[in-house]
Amino acid sequence: MKNIYSKIRIGRHFSRLGFVIALYFSFGLIQQQSRPLMFTLAIIAGVFFCGWLCPFGALQEYIGMFGKRFLKKQFRMPEKIHKHIQWFRYSLYLLVPMGFGYVFIFDPQNSTISFFSGQILTILSWVVVISFLILAFFFERPFCNYFCIEGAQLGALSLLRVFTIKRDRDKCIDCKICDKNCPMNIKISTKKQVRSPNCVNCFNCLATCPTKALSYGFVIGKNKK
Repeated sequence: MKNIYSKIRIGRHFSRLGFVIALYFSFGLIQQQSRPLMFTLAIIAGVFFCGWLCPFGALQEYIGMFGKRFLKKQFRMPEKIHKHIQWFRYSLYLLVPMGFGYVFIFDPQNSTISFFSGQILTILSWVVVISFLILAFFFERPFCNYFCIEGAQLGALSLLRVFTIKRDRDKCIDCKICDKNCPMNIKISTKKQVRSPNCVNCFNCLATCPTKALSYGFVIGKNKK
């Protein structure tokens, strides 16, 4: 029998297909209108927008599924490189208050939402969007991992969250299945609880853990077991 997190993960796919298409395409919902809720949720429970509702994140994920079926195994960024360049998206985010806000013009996530809202994209914007989608066929979520400014902002807020993914060391068998199924390349098997700002709460790790060593709940304080 599938555990509750497997069912939640299935529900996540339906939420993306239904909510994203209905709200962004049919009703033209502008991302700015939902930002207060996104920020509040990130502070309380971590980043859910990136893992559950972002239309460009969904496109990368579904194209990645085809990539896995065709290639059998997608390429992963070597750990020695990933641990350094994972912070690049935060560097991009810092450029905005410095007067480089025009980087948003070529942001494929922003362009995708604009397209679903009925706006016309420039040729250069289409080139950027298509380029990242092609990369997503070979690498899992390349834009989310290293270039997303919105994800960087929400990720920074999520450092304050009171709910997170936790690992029971007594139940963990160090199979590293959670690491292999994390689209954001987080080493979950080495952590007592996931406090990484890159976590998008996709729950892939919880759904695939064979011993149910992972759970989602209150952050454990330093003086608590």
